[in-house]
Amino acid sequence: MTVRKLDSLLDQGEYSTARKLLRQRLKEAPGDHWLMAKMASTFASEGRHRDGLRWVRRALRLEPKCPIALWHLAYIYEGRRHYVGAVRVMKGLVSRPIRAYVASGPCAQSERWARDFVTDCYMMLAWVEQCRHRHNQAADAYRKHMSRRLKGSRSSMGFPLRAVRASLAEQERLARKQRRRGASRP
Repeated sequence: MTVRKLDSLLDQGEYSTARKLLRQRLKEAPGDHWLMAKMASTFASEGRHRDGLRWVRRALRLEPKCPIALWHLAYIYEGRRHYVGAVRVMKGLVSRPIRAYVASGPCAQSERWARDFVTDCYMMLAWVEQCRHRHNQAADAYRKHMSRRLKGSRSSMGFPLRAVRASLAEQERLARKQRRRGASRP
């Protein structure tokens, strides 16, 4: 199984087929945390968050700082509406210096990947804060996402900048409304 083949299956929504491949690989490499994190993503993508959580926790027991496993943990938390947990994980990921992602070890990545990953983390953070009706925080995360993209970072999440700008404008509007309501209360 190649990473491309697995990603292709996931992109096509072939989660069951992807799990079969992952199970085969896990028989060969039972301690591979990356395979466990990918297994978690197949379940989470189908809304089977409890199963996904079980797999991502296994991955994190092996590699507690793995950015991919932590991303999936935040995604699962968001899917379960455990927004506080998702925010905690995302804030931990965006607060890491880029060099922490590039360092050696089983989870080391390229600097370009790390910059793009943090850009995506800001997008997820914005979405989760928006779900929590924390409009100032959502707007701040949208601004940071946009700033990184305008400086050359890419996003794998597929949102055009105009859509991000529209979300930012909406969160700013809602934040102003929230402040006015708060100021008018005795």
